[in-house]
Amino acid sequence: MTLHQRPGDDGAAPAGPTSSAGIQKDNQLWLEDGSIILVAGQTGELFAVPQPIVSVDSLEGCPVVRVPDAAQELSHLLRYIYDGRSFIISTTGRPDFVKPTFATLSALMRLGHKYDIPEAIEDASSCLQSYYTTNFDVYKRLRQRDLVDLLFELREEDLDADAIETVNLAMLTGKHSLLPAAMYRCCQIDSDELIDGVQRPVRDARTVHLNADCIRLCRRGREHLIKACGRVLKVFGLLESPVRCGRCAPVAKQEGAGSIHDIELQLTTDPLELMYGSDALNALCSRCQTSMADHLAAQQRQIWCKLPVYLGIDDLEGVEMVAPSPLEGMDWAA
Repeated sequence: MTLHQRPGDDGAAPAGPTSSAGIQKDNQLWLEDGSIILVAGQTGELFAVPQPIVSVDSLEGCPVVRVPDAAQELSHLLRYIYDGRSFIISTTGRPDFVKPTFATLSALMRLGHKYDIPEAIEDASSCLQSYYTTNFDVYKRLRQRDLVDLLFELREEDLDADAIETVNLAMLTGKHSLLPAAMYRCCQIDSDELIDGVQRPVRDARTVHLNADCIRLCRRGREHLIKACGRVLKVFGLLESPVRCGRCAPVAKQEGAGSIHDIELQLTTDPLELMYGSDALNALCSRCQTSMADHLAAQQRQIWCKLPVYLGIDDLEGVEMVAPSPLEGMDWAA
């Protein structure tokens, strides 16, 4: 099998014999002894015939099959079929391995679903799971930019669009464990963008959208997260502060009074990120910093475990949050 690609993905399939004009060979997938040619990026269906093919186009002595998929995405799928999971996952620690991009993983999940290749879905989703995790400890390390265990290339400018696309992929393939973290990110997106869609950078230029049901779930989630944010802010409140030592208690009280006074300004949809870099934490002694951090982490772990309920996805199979223990070795006051 060999793969041809056309310069664009929107042209209509030509009638009559296939010409090589305007067709580009894929350098990695063009095999001199190939027995069939795929022309990608054309309008049509692949193998959508109820009986044996009577006549087909031919090129260079090989039958031609036109497929509607983008040439680059079909190239990813064929390379995965040929190379197996080593195409996207380094199984031998080889030095020349390059982490896959989000676009590669997205293509494998969508085309794996379309052409019934469950292994492609499983391997690609496991890479995405390294970022869209259900584990609270892993999530907090990622938020602190500890990306050493990330299994794909992460681009900051794409995070909102990637989150939306991940939600769509999870709904399409049933990989629901990707949903909580991806939908939590969607809850941080501006409301208008969430409704109108997020445009990817110039190199892609696509606009990605959530469907109406997922937008509704995210709006519901935002309401719950704002309320949860209010509960987390009570960590510095006069009644709920865990700080007890004589030197630090006045500082905690002062911060608590300020938090109560400005609570409307501090409420956000991101309670899992609250209090990083707080001046109040820096002003406390090391023992009280630890006490405050533990108290805050305990509340944030509770929020993490309740994310599926907040987002209205707790009835989906595979959505199980993990928050095993307080984080250790984290610089909460940094």
